[in-house]
Amino acid sequence: MQIEQLLLKLHDKKYCVLVGNGTTALYLSLKCHGLNKKNVGFQDNVCPHVLLAVLLSGAKPIFLNANKSGIGIDTGSINSKLHCIISIHSFGIPSNIDEVESYCKNNKVLLIEDAALGQGGVVGSKPIGSFGDLSILSFGTGKTVDIGHGGAILTNSKRKYEKLLLLLKDLPNFKNINLNR
Repeated sequence: MQIEQLLLKLHDKKYCVLVGNGTTALYLSLKCHGLNKKNVGFQDNVCPHVLLAVLLSGAKPIFLNANKSGIGIDTGSINSKLHCIISIHSFGIPSNIDEVESYCKNNKVLLIEDAALGQGGVVGSKPIGSFGDLSILSFGTGKTVDIGHGGAILTNSKRKYEKLLLLLKDLPNFKNINLNR
């Protein structure tokens, strides 16, 4: 079985795009939705690669409070100015993705599930990686599934899948980018 098919089966999604790492997966997921200068919220206790992907995509990062467990977003800190929320599982522990997904559906907010540190877990009866409009995975050092490098974007939308493939083909080289704005 090809890796893409295995990932789709494990995470209950229809389409998979393999990329070089999780940061690239998150960057492309944001670019796919044209979030330049739009507000993207995520919990304030994340690794710097989440912030980097948001900045590189041209979106505006909005730090949200972590919930009392420190794993997931305090949904009381979500505001109506958000265009996208990145919900992040941490240390193999599921976030409150079901609550965040409910908020996003009710308020028409894009939801990206960052499952880089949650693969193999479940929330209710759903596997981590099956929530949101897009889910991102990472296989880098220290991740739940560690092969040293690589990442993936999962979605149920054929249109988003096709757009991601086009964006991947034209991926810019960020080696010498200046983030000072």
